[in-house]
Amino acid sequence: MKILMILQTNFPPDIRVENEIRSLVKAGHTVHLLCKNSGGEAAQKNWEGATIHRIPWCKKIEIMNSFRQFPIHLNPVWRRMVIRLIDQYSIDVVHVHDLPLAPMAVWAKKRYPVKIIYDMHENYPAALKVWQKKGFENLIKNYRIARLIEKKYLPKFDRLIAVIEENKVRVEKIYGYPGKNIAVVSNLVRLEDFVPNNAYSDINLPEDLKIILYVGGLDSHRGLDVVIRGMNQLISSGEPLYLLIVGGGRYEKTIEELLRDSLHLKGRMHVTGWVPFKYVPWFVSQSDVCVIPQGSNIHTDTTIPHKVFQYCALGKPVVAADAVPMKRIVHDMKAGEIFRSGDIEDFIEKLLRVLQKPDNYGQSGKKAVEEKYNWSWAEKELLRVYSSLS
Repeated sequence: MKILMILQTNFPPDIRVENEIRSLVKAGHTVHLLCKNSGGEAAQKNWEGATIHRIPWCKKIEIMNSFRQFPIHLNPVWRRMVIRLIDQYSIDVVHVHDLPLAPMAVWAKKRYPVKIIYDMHENYPAALKVWQKKGFENLIKNYRIARLIEKKYLPKFDRLIAVIEENKVRVEKIYGYPGKNIAVVSNLVRLEDFVPNNAYSDINLPEDLKIILYVGGLDSHRGLDVVIRGMNQLISSGEPLYLLIVGGGRYEKTIEELLRDSLHLKGRMHVTGWVPFKYVPWFVSQSDVCVIPQGSNIHTDTTIPHKVFQYCALGKPVVAADAVPMKRIVHDMKAGEIFRSGDIEDFIEKLLRVLQKPDNYGQSGKKAVEEKYNWSWAEKELLRVYSSLS
């Protein structure tokens, strides 16, 4: 099949999209991807056997680029690109990755004999509600508007792809979409990609302390306050621990405020800021326990992050908050312990429990990823979607 993917961000990177492209190309499909242009990049580029098409960058009047690159389905620049690519490459399937551009796939189907797929990277309306965008951004990325778009356009797709069973059930229940046309292609790890080949030289980690690792964005909804306060209590009681936070974001100032009240963390904690993803496997390999503290809410109860499988791929035990899919999967893999969202004392208890026998949890999780929770399983589901269309 000739496939046109539509992505609202620039590409690469995007782990999920990268995995899907590789699998589809390997299976013999022709893949084109339309995405944003972050600034003066090539309008067309080959990537792993696929052709990447970027919205052209206007060099003469750069102020125009804010409009040209803005990814909504009413943007005439994006629409013209979709028409041109469908015509030029005789596209069979339009595979859209983001809800703001989902109506564009429906619009294309009215004009061309194409099949359309909506790939739900997450429960997008719920994510917007949790993220609580401010100011002008809230007008554009608004929870209520996203729900209306989802309600109107989602039933029009030939197939849907969810990252987790809980989101599939949500769509079936709310919209009556037939479950047989929803595939679960989870955010599983490609074992050959997640290897600690690139050491991060700008940090010296203590050799005599247990490294507790968090990787991800520093935003208010991530639950890091629980980790910081819990670690402060543990270190004050004499536990030989070190907190390593790999990531950056709007929450950095709040972390600084928390640290002022967490005197015992001084000298026992490091925040790297954003680092290239190629270093993440190395950071994981240096850790003793990996934490995922983002609590249960309408968003996390219908999604799953890549990192839980990445941690387990390198044999690291997990301590995670009790979002519904996270709880189910960590228990199924026997890869760690689950604590009650926002509960510092329960976090402390579960972390200490894991530290008593980290290798048991780590090896169990690694075995589960090697046997089941890896991309080769997700790939099969992705290819079944395309087989069902043909």
